[in-house]
Amino acid sequence: MNQLNFLVEWNVKKERSWSGTNYSLYKALEQFYQVKDCPLSPIPLSRRIVRRFVPRLWDFGMSDIIRNRRNNENIGGKVLQFSEILDDCDTRCTYIYQDLCIDYLCYLYDNDLKTLNYSGYGRYSKNNILNRNIMQLEYFRHASGILMMGKWMADYLKNTYTEFRSKVYHVGGGINLDYKRIEPNPKKANNRILFVGRDFKRKGGYDVVKAFEIMRKKYQNLELHVAGPGINPIKDVVPGYYFYGDASKDTLQYLMNNCDVFCMPSYFEAYGLVFIEALVFGLPCVGRNRCEMPYFIEPGKTGELVDGESAEELAQKLEMVLNDTNYKRNIEDRRDYYLRKYSWDSVAKRIAEIIG
Repeated sequence: MNQLNFLVEWNVKKERSWSGTNYSLYKALEQFYQVKDCPLSPIPLSRRIVRRFVPRLWDFGMSDIIRNRRNNENIGGKVLQFSEILDDCDTRCTYIYQDLCIDYLCYLYDNDLKTLNYSGYGRYSKNNILNRNIMQLEYFRHASGILMMGKWMADYLKNTYTEFRSKVYHVGGGINLDYKRIEPNPKKANNRILFVGRDFKRKGGYDVVKAFEIMRKKYQNLELHVAGPGINPIKDVVPGYYFYGDASKDTLQYLMNNCDVFCMPSYFEAYGLVFIEALVFGLPCVGRNRCEMPYFIEPGKTGELVDGESAEELAQKLEMVLNDTNYKRNIEDRRDYYLRKYSWDSVAKRIAEIIG
């Protein structure tokens, strides 16, 4: 079995790094490689403080990339990494797995400041983002492969930089909830909307609450279940609103099994693992017609998409999904397909076929 060097900056608890993505992929790749854990040195506390409180002074991680390059330059063989630490040389081939490219942030700076601010990256100076993009594009030119989670982002790179079109791949992502906890025939009241997301504003949480309030005037038994933010973002809670905070996996799995529709009309979502988790658990989805969401949701069959920012439009879409059992039936019929496509084992297999 060939060795694969796995370069990643772990959290204190490995299982929680990048919401579980890094660890899940690491374990899945062990089916195909002897995976060598090459942990990167964490960002120093001083720079983490700058990044949080004075983001425009932060160098967008460039110092830490350079430092880790020096610390890991002797690594040879095949490398899978999550930041541009190493590029190809005579003794190694490097591949990067990402959900976003810096060049797209440059595009937003010039064309869509509103979305850039929703994304959170508007806090950083344009100069720092431009310099960081130069570093990333230089890595892309010398890397063996660029593995993107989302198809929309893979297409953006291919269309923007034809010079490395041939080494950009869409490999997807996997669910981080336990599919064994899916209840095959849960008893539901067909009145529960689920929202999951820590960044309540970016993910459209306030829009969901407004749509819920509109719908409650017509459906008195309607419920909205919210998980993600550590502090309840809604001060004046209306009847039927339930808040779970930064919920555990057990709580999220319970909610997925007991709610009827998942709604997260995010204004910016590089990928959106929670959508595929909802689909795997049998929930029709309502999202926004941008980023990867149109690739997850098939309007009229597995959910609906909104285009504008109107709470009335969102309420209308939610009502459509709740009142038509065909959405749920279509998703239940595709469960085996979703389980295959959106498992980390499948993602690891696709990556292994590229890396060799």
